[in-house]
Amino acid sequence: MVEQQISGRDVIAGIFRRWHLLVLAPVAGAIGFYLAAQMLPKLYTSEVLFKLDEAQGKMAESLLRSNTLIDQAVAVAYAGQPGVNLPSKRRELNRRMRWIVSRSYDRTASGIFQLEVDAESPERAQKLAGILVDKWFEFNKPQDTQRREILWRIEQTEAMLANVNELIERLKKESADALIGAFRNEVASPIQDLYQRQTALRFDLRSLKVILEGASRDVVISRPTLPGLPSWPDAMLTALLGGVGTFILVLFYTIASLVLRGSTSAAQQRDASVSTTRS
Repeated sequence: MVEQQISGRDVIAGIFRRWHLLVLAPVAGAIGFYLAAQMLPKLYTSEVLFKLDEAQGKMAESLLRSNTLIDQAVAVAYAGQPGVNLPSKRRELNRRMRWIVSRSYDRTASGIFQLEVDAESPERAQKLAGILVDKWFEFNKPQDTQRREILWRIEQTEAMLANVNELIERLKKESADALIGAFRNEVASPIQDLYQRQTALRFDLRSLKVILEGASRDVVISRPTLPGLPSWPDAMLTALLGGVGTFILVLFYTIASLVLRGSTSAAQQRDASVSTTRS
């Protein structure tokens, strides 16, 4: 059989005889891929970190990817530049923007979210990221109709809180002056309920005021970065992968050529043996 004429030892020996090809070809391939990567258009990535809970993170991503916000961001970024195709720039920005969960979190705690924006220059990437963040804060502020409703709810909550505070003070005074002994415990329970109601109203009031003012800039824990190195293409990684790929191809070609040559040689020997037998 042909397979019996080709041993693994012969293949390994043939590979070692061609060591210079297996060394030089990957080096040449890595250099070629590195030079090609240097000539490709470069992209730079600006990053912004947010501290939000799960619900806020989902809402932020939805708002950042909304056509209305992106249209306004593109209009600001390319203002005064004639001939700019705004719909094309909108699609490009949507494609080059990523919203990433940088750190795990549970449903009750805040997590770290990362906004990444790619552009052809570090300055452009930083500018686009900054405009998106500013527009996000602007869109988080309530509209006029919502604002009037929130102001009315704040007024009602403040009135209820004032009534609760007055009741607490009255019950505390009555408990201290008249209701003593066995009656003190009967008054303590309503006061505790009122304290819980007071805490809840204060929380609601604080939340409404936050909504009225829009998202606090404290949620942004890092301003848009100015990238120093391109994020794509990574010339060193491209060179490494190119060198490894070239090595695998050359190794496969070497093994295939050795096996094919061994098969051809074995077939020729078999034909020669048959001819000698017949003669």
